[in-house]
Amino acid sequence: MTKSAHQGRRPNVPLVLALSLVLASVCLAACQSKGNGMRADDWDLSPEATTTYNYLLLQDAKRSQNATLGQYAIDELLTLDPSPEIIAEAADFFWKSGNSEDTQKILRLGIQEYPKNIELQLMLAQVYLAEQHYDEALKTLEGYLAQNPKDVEIRRQLADLMMRSGRNLESLELLETIPADKMDPELNYLKARTLGGLKRYSEAIGMLKKLVQDDPEFVEALAELAYLYEETENYEQAEEAYARLSTMGEPSRDLILRLVEMNLKLERVKRAKKYVLDGPQELGFYIPAITQFVEAKQYEAARDLANEVLRKHPEMTEVYFTLALIEYEGFKDMAATEKALTSIGKDNRFYERAQRFRIHLLNESGDLEGALRLAREMRAEKPEATDFWLMEARLLESMDRLDEALALTRQAAEKWPDDTQVLFTLGSLMDSAGEKDGAIEVMEKIIAVDPEHADALNYIGYTLADQNRELDRAYDLITLAAGLKPDNGYIIDSLAWVYYRMGKVDKAWELIQEAISLAGDDAVIWEHYGDIAQAKGNLDQARDAYRKSLNLQKKDADKERLRDKLSDL
Repeated sequence: MTKSAHQGRRPNVPLVLALSLVLASVCLAACQSKGNGMRADDWDLSPEATTTYNYLLLQDAKRSQNATLGQYAIDELLTLDPSPEIIAEAADFFWKSGNSEDTQKILRLGIQEYPKNIELQLMLAQVYLAEQHYDEALKTLEGYLAQNPKDVEIRRQLADLMMRSGRNLESLELLETIPADKMDPELNYLKARTLGGLKRYSEAIGMLKKLVQDDPEFVEALAELAYLYEETENYEQAEEAYARLSTMGEPSRDLILRLVEMNLKLERVKRAKKYVLDGPQELGFYIPAITQFVEAKQYEAARDLANEVLRKHPEMTEVYFTLALIEYEGFKDMAATEKALTSIGKDNRFYERAQRFRIHLLNESGDLEGALRLAREMRAEKPEATDFWLMEARLLESMDRLDEALALTRQAAEKWPDDTQVLFTLGSLMDSAGEKDGAIEVMEKIIAVDPEHADALNYIGYTLADQNRELDRAYDLITLAAGLKPDNGYIIDSLAWVYYRMGKVDKAWELIQEAISLAGDDAVIWEHYGDIAQAKGNLDQARDAYRKSLNLQKKDADKERLRDKLSDL
């Protein structure tokens, strides 16, 4: 990261040699500690010799990683000779010592003093890049380029940074200022990546094909070509490119996973399976590989692979969880799913997830008592796992044992007073129990802890709108929630409802239709649809909406309310 501190300001060579001989016997002692009393002014040295002495101390500090000695040498050097070369040496020392803040500080000060110095500006840009401060690196390089407009290397670095920062058009425009005879393969590769970022795929692919044709070992260009083929859904060509890459040295896990996915997209299931079975015999490879078969809905092959892995590697019991997902999602085989889940022991990292899955299966099968029993067993076994507390509470609620559910969740809220998931469950249960004011209070606490908790924001906003009060605040809260979860039908419904309460029926009508498209199986949303349709004068649509809501309602009081609305039309 640096060059000699004496480049351009080199002391007399014989003097340096003489000093190196004189100091050789004392340098080790001097370098142990600043407090040893060995200082350059203990001898009658010239300023040039003193500079050289401190420079040697700095080099020794680098080798021994002695921060105290290095700081002392830097202080002395900057006092004696605050040149760009010394500043660069100091920055290099700070950087290698892990002190990024002082590295940046001294380089910025150096650039202020020597604004035309190339090395200092490049060093600062490199530091910003390493720290992923891309905007600052861009500013630094742009400033340097303004002073050195013909520097091809700086244009390369700046264009690369622009591309990585998403400023592809600017990157391309900068690259196009480089004369054709200066465009080497690396620059053409960079240009192809920039074109790809602009979705000018045919141009990018054409350039990459030529680069690979000219240099078959240009791995980066071939990898980018494979990626662009995949991006343009040319899976045949992508698979060929990835396969070619796999022959260039030991293929990485990620590369084999790409080959598995490409072959699955091409419905070459046997070939995809072979890549898995011939791939790394590691759990970290097997699970994502088998999961790709599940995502491709190749359940039979996924099951075969999972069983084969377990046969070869019985110690990889985590694969049982993947097998359970396959049996459940692909075959709806509850017995096989349960068998796989019960094969996961307590020392397995998927143990808690397996038990949550078992509780879900029992609940889904209608065995609420069995689900509740297992949830309680797990809460006793894992008292610090909030999930089992909340699963038990929700099961109690579904069994119409709301008082027990509330008592348990209040106990959990005392144990975890700032856990927003626990608090939201408590607030929801309080709402179900008719404790609206208490529920609002809990939800307010949630957004005090997490101001971007979309569901709590939505609850407060919707409740205020439903009570036809504080409509401006309701609107603000729901709008914030909608920004956090833009595709949530329930939040869009709340936004429609607050517009309805504000008398902005046209906007409410637009939004309620969007809500229905996202969550069309909810009784409340259909009732809102009916109310807004009625306000618009669309009585036939209102009747249809009320009927749909009536069919979805579960409580007698809600059904009676819908019948009254229908009879009033």
